[in-house]
Amino acid sequence: MGIADPAAGSAPMALAAQADRDENSAHALARITENRRRALNQLLTPPAVGSARTSSPCRPAQ
Repeated sequence: MGIADPAAGSAPMALAAQADRDENSAHALARITENRRRALNQLLTPPAVGSARTSSPCRPAQ
């Protein structure tokens, strides 16, 4: 369910609320943010040339 799931969204929101006062929370939030950014970039990376994902659905890959 992602961030809409209360169990998954509560911890990052609590860290964000404490990050300006607590150094450990700020570091944890930075690590989570970097991890999520890296995961998103992997999803957005174009596939390698010649992979099955680049073939047309109307034509099989050669």
